[in-house]
Amino acid sequence: MSVRSKILMTYGVFFLLISYAMGSGFSLFEQGNKASAMAGAFTATADDPSAIFYNPGGIAFLSGKQLYVNGNIYTYSGSFSGVDPFPGQGISEKYKDLSVFVPSVYYIHPISDKFTAGVGFYSPFGFSTEWETPQKFTGRFIATRARLSSYSITPTVAYHFNNNLGVGFGLELRESHITIEKNLPILMLSSNALFDLAYMKINSGYKMSIAFNAGVLFKFNDTFRVGFTYRHSAKASYSGNASFTLIPLTTPPGSGIPGVDEIPPEPIPANMEINFPSTYSFGVAYQPNEDMNLEIDINWAKWNTFKQININFPENPVYDTAREYDYFNTMSARIGAEYKLQSNLIGRAGYYFDQAPVPDKSIDPFFPDSSRHGICVGLAFIKANLKLEIFNMLVIYQKADTMGSNKFNYNGVYKKIADIAGISVNYQW
Repeated sequence: MSVRSKILMTYGVFFLLISYAMGSGFSLFEQGNKASAMAGAFTATADDPSAIFYNPGGIAFLSGKQLYVNGNIYTYSGSFSGVDPFPGQGISEKYKDLSVFVPSVYYIHPISDKFTAGVGFYSPFGFSTEWETPQKFTGRFIATRARLSSYSITPTVAYHFNNNLGVGFGLELRESHITIEKNLPILMLSSNALFDLAYMKINSGYKMSIAFNAGVLFKFNDTFRVGFTYRHSAKASYSGNASFTLIPLTTPPGSGIPGVDEIPPEPIPANMEINFPSTYSFGVAYQPNEDMNLEIDINWAKWNTFKQININFPENPVYDTAREYDYFNTMSARIGAEYKLQSNLIGRAGYYFDQAPVPDKSIDPFFPDSSRHGICVGLAFIKANLKLEIFNMLVIYQKADTMGSNKFNYNGVYKKIADIAGISVNYQW
């Protein structure tokens, strides 16, 4: 491979790494219907099977066997407005509108008067980004489409020492998978312009990583409760492959354009790593009467452990790239409430502010993350041992402005809005 081609290919993989890292800042906190309707302020309440995620100490106080099935639909839309010098003033790009279904299932089973066991299935991290016209998109050398999906199976056990204190521990077995798509550029010296050389797709394959969570729930009395939850970090090391497809018409094999005949004709091995962060949650709940419950939570996420991501090509080490990032620790504040409207009908509402872990200078088209506000409402319908719950959450993202200082030389303003709707069924026997 020529020196010039090596430089250009390294350039392409460099931007691939950038795009991948941005999306990893998106964690999913909507793991239960009641908790989501209360904006995730649930650490000290933790009174349904989704406590396996929110605070495993809470399941120590649950009675009977319980099956909890939940499904959420995430809907996203967004846009980008460019500025000079690149991609240029007046450039407008649009996300492809996306809807993603994310399920979760929990089961609780008492073992004795003191011990309760359970298992949860949920998706703790995920994102999906796709631009509307990928082959015309001005950021196509950074990313055109990307997706991170994950699911966890978490067997959990909890013990209550008395009527006031419950502790719980869960072992999280997490499978995750990454897909990244982008175009590779080549510099034509005759025109001093970048052209599309090839389309690249990296498929990481599924990889299991192991983490754990632990929680404590303490009831001072019938009015005040406090809760604390720790979710441990995890590293995932993927062994996947990368495939390359020459862009039609512009770069036929044998054309003599440098790099065309050096594109791998078959998929090649590609390895990568990602560090998922640890998180801490602390909540205080206040129940002034039998009909009302209020809670305030603070969550911390240790994103500073996300320092570097590597993509290695064992058979083509010239593509190997390591890239450091600027992620920092973040905090979110959540407040939620529920009120019994009738004997069989409960209303819920909540609000949260969630800080993004990425500085403006590091935002790019792969996942233009920004701090966000969430406004949530929900209802629960109860009949005997069956509970049907619904919620809706409007997520309003702050504008993400690179302020002309983007380290990847792709400057502009990103806007995004999302809606999350969910339904769950909880059956106890």
